[in-house]
Amino acid sequence: MSILITGAGGFLGLNLIEVLNALGEPVVALNDRALPAAFAAKPGVTVELADVRDRVTVADILSRHDITCIIHAAAITLG
Repeated sequence: MSILITGAGGFLGLNLIEVLNALGEPVVALNDRALPAAFAAKPGVTVELADVRDRVTVADILSRHDITCIIHAAAITLG
């Protein structure tokens, strides 16, 4: 059972990874860019590089992980 964090590379996402990891919660970190190495290398953190607007890819990520909670912290911009 894992928690999916969208926008995992942003301020809120990185802090959520830190707190949840300290609590021993497995995290799937979804971001459209690579995460800082210090966060990506943490035990219990799985990084998925994808655009949150890509429904097919997000559905695939959800099917491959036992997600019990989604925290949507991604910024959606036009353009």
